[in-house]
Amino acid sequence: MKKCYPIELVNHVANKYQDCWNDSELLERIR
Repeated sequence: MKKCYPIELVNHVANKYQDCWNDSELLERIR
């Protein structure tokens, strides 16, 4: 399942990624 987050939310993690992340992907990135 794919969830979309505002790019501002993940901007501090990696602003070069798209605003749509896989759940596991997002958790791995912010860890």
